[in-house]
Amino acid sequence: MGKNNLVNDNKINGTNKRIDPLLVKDNVINEFKNNLALVTARKKDGSFNFCTVAWGSIGELWSKNVVTIYIKPIRHTSIFLNEDQYFSVTFMPNSYQKDVLYCGSHSGKDVNKIENTLLKPIILNDAITFENYRRVYICKKIYQDQFKLNNILDNGIIKKYYQPEQPHNIYIGEIIEVYEQ
Repeated sequence: MGKNNLVNDNKINGTNKRIDPLLVKDNVINEFKNNLALVTARKKDGSFNFCTVAWGSIGELWSKNVVTIYIKPIRHTSIFLNEDQYFSVTFMPNSYQKDVLYCGSHSGKDVNKIENTLLKPIILNDAITFENYRRVYICKKIYQDQFKLNNILDNGIIKKYYQPEQPHNIYIGEIIEVYEQ
């Protein structure tokens, strides 16, 4: 994804509502399990990419409110996540299901996801997210690593998810801001 098609406006239609992360009312397990989410990051040159994220968690680590996401290293977005200090996790309304699923099955290195979906990127407090989001977590990356196969104790997990692919990268971000519409 390029630098174009961005709207730098923290008050899109005046509907952004900043909330305290501790006041999010939804069940945090359901947040990733039953909702549509995109993770977005950008490189130093301003280019950005995003993909569907289905595995993640929200909680506390090192006395910080955090979002943890798991992205396979073969995903083009992992290059951007490795370079960016910040990332956003954007939960979209169900009306965007087709677009979010498209982003999970098409790579930004092969197609222009913005042109092929109804998603409209915006900059919200220096992080890239999308208009019409339901909720967005803006995070500062505080840890990254990759699962080690020899540390996964359930061989069924390895057989189901990691043969022949590499294990997921782990990105933990301190929640800087949460917005709802």
